[in-house]
Amino acid sequence: MRKFTEKYWRLICLVLCICPIMLALYFGFQKQGYFVDEVWSYGLANSKNYAHLFMQEDWDADWIPPSYFEHYIEVEPGEQFSYGSVFRNQMEDNHPPFFYLVLHTVSSFFPGKFSKWFGIAPNLFYLLVTNIFLYKILRRLTENKWLAISGMLFYALSAGAVSCTIYIRMYMMLTMWMMILLYIYMKIYERESIRYIDFLICSIVTFAGCMTQYYFYIAVFFSAGTFGLLLLLNKNWKKIIGFIIANLGALLLVYISFPISFTKILGKDNDRGVQAYQSFFDHSYILEKFRTFYQFMNQQLYDGMLSVILFSVVAGCIMIVVYCLIKHKKLELNHEKLFIIVPIVVCIGYLTIMTLVAPYQSDRYIFIIYPISVVCIIYGINKILDAVHIPERYLISVLVVVAILFSYSEIKNNQVQYLYLESLHNRELAEEHNEDDCIYVSDQSYLITADVPELVKYRRVLKTDYEHLSYVRDWLDLNTEEVIVYFDWVLGVDIAQRGNEIAQDLQMKQWEHLYSTDKCCVYRIYN
Repeated sequence: MRKFTEKYWRLICLVLCICPIMLALYFGFQKQGYFVDEVWSYGLANSKNYAHLFMQEDWDADWIPPSYFEHYIEVEPGEQFSYGSVFRNQMEDNHPPFFYLVLHTVSSFFPGKFSKWFGIAPNLFYLLVTNIFLYKILRRLTENKWLAISGMLFYALSAGAVSCTIYIRMYMMLTMWMMILLYIYMKIYERESIRYIDFLICSIVTFAGCMTQYYFYIAVFFSAGTFGLLLLLNKNWKKIIGFIIANLGALLLVYISFPISFTKILGKDNDRGVQAYQSFFDHSYILEKFRTFYQFMNQQLYDGMLSVILFSVVAGCIMIVVYCLIKHKKLELNHEKLFIIVPIVVCIGYLTIMTLVAPYQSDRYIFIIYPISVVCIIYGINKILDAVHIPERYLISVLVVVAILFSYSEIKNNQVQYLYLESLHNRELAEEHNEDDCIYVSDQSYLITADVPELVKYRRVLKTDYEHLSYVRDWLDLNTEEVIVYFDWVLGVDIAQRGNEIAQDLQMKQWEHLYSTDKCCVYRIYN
């Protein structure tokens, strides 16, 4: 009977784990465009000859055919599984190669093709694994499988989890490694005996996380540091030695496989590293930056109720402590449950450091602590309700309802990010003008990367800067009657004024404003 019940429960868990995947899949279908970093994901994974479009010599000195852009974001036939180019590209960029190796592998099965699903499909798998380990952590901490599954749904159905999944970057993979690592820490901590396989897995997962994104080092600093202190308090020297060896082994593997990582982390070989160190000592606007990050989590995960939830949990815990002191009751500090200190420190520490070093205030930089924050809050709620002896069925029912309502509200209020719904209209316009030449006017070499999915639709593209726009007429065919022009917002765009100027420079009579994005203003110039 017990085996049957456990099998039945596993089936329930599987179904409930799949539901968030279906939600993320739905929004994957809704996604129409890409942030510039997402296009870079494909270029850095699949380009064999250059990490960035602007690295090619004289790339802006002649017409660029569509094939040039296609070769950048697609795996060309005969170039499948070219992992050496992935490593070379990442030596020119700001991130370790693991995420790009996976994306290149998936793309290699579809040579000559480009699809958002090459990036979203692996992210769906990472989300599934993240949900599984979030459930396992909560079940061990609360000793309540229903509460654990409720907490998992609380995260997995959120706009934050969906946004992280459909954003084609390494942050969902990063979150997965973090949740696996916390679970391994927990197993090591709770077991009285030493299992060397646990330390081996700990080393491998740490290595994988470090090879995914450099911010993983920050999360590991707080998680491994706090966990190491817990081991020291217990004076389990064998575990301490094993843990130290596991982490040193992970760092050694990183050094062997991608040694430039440490150069980049130290800020000696890339602008992001330098930027991070400069930002760390620049405390201007620190409170504003912290509020921005806090609001991301508040809106995307807790539907604007995070402050209320935190206050309630903290106040409840304080009241329990005060009650025990007044009644002279002994506070039960379960050895195993002290592990909750690790995720609490990770959340606070990581958020604080991100406030100092993040190049921008963006939700993607704190996606990794979204499920960890749920661990902390669910554990606090569980302890409070245990103290006041509220029946579990009420708690579970409330949490499930709240999770569903929060998810509905977040989605309704457009908290799911990285959809770029307007991009469908933009690509359709580009396809309508597939016989036209395109002029891309920008003084920022990198910006053109963001519009690659549109630029592949045109007959050919000429990249120029504002200073040389007046010379472009000489580059056009004599019989050219129409041309599409992308004009960088950074140059300052008064739509009417720029339209007249561009038409004059190209010696054409009329212009039409097609659309604007957060990067460019797009014109049709014609006779």
